[in-house]
Amino acid sequence: MPASVTVMPDSFLYFAFGSNLLTERIHINNPSATFVDVARLDGYKLEFNHFCKRWKGASATVNPINFDKSDARNETEGLAGRNDSAMDHVWGVLWRLNQSDMPHLDEQEGVQLDSAGEHVGVYKPLLVDVLLRSTGETVQARAYRIIRPLERDRRPSKVYLDVICRGAEEHDLPQVGLGIYAEWS
Repeated sequence: MPASVTVMPDSFLYFAFGSNLLTERIHINNPSATFVDVARLDGYKLEFNHFCKRWKGASATVNPINFDKSDARNETEGLAGRNDSAMDHVWGVLWRLNQSDMPHLDEQEGVQLDSAGEHVGVYKPLLVDVLLRSTGETVQARAYRIIRPLERDRRPSKVYLDVICRGAEEHDLPQVGLGIYAEWS
């Protein structure tokens, strides 16, 4: 049974699909993170992009199923053209965090704004609707998406994949959700 999804003014919901699936990992920079439920993001697919020095390989991101691969900054977030294939959604973990942890999470994800307020970092935060596994309820959560065009070499490191898979196993993500990680190992 998930924790209540009521969001208080001093907290926010965060949908994790990468290394922050693992409780131990998210608590490094975000000690207030509390597990809410396993959740599914429809209309998106999991991909890897942008070499990360920390992980020595590409990082996880989510992209709308109909997005222009040459420009990851495009704002297409609709579900147009959606079908029911196993690849048109991303399984992850929904966390509740204190608002005071948002700057830490943004920093961890490489969120940066230039003087005009444009996103110039690695990831851009966005609000997404996710479906809770235990109740079927849809809630809005913060997620992060890489804003750079897809690179040629997008292979994640074995260490990074191991952390993601450990988090997926810890929270019993559906096996179909684990399949995408196996493709990259």
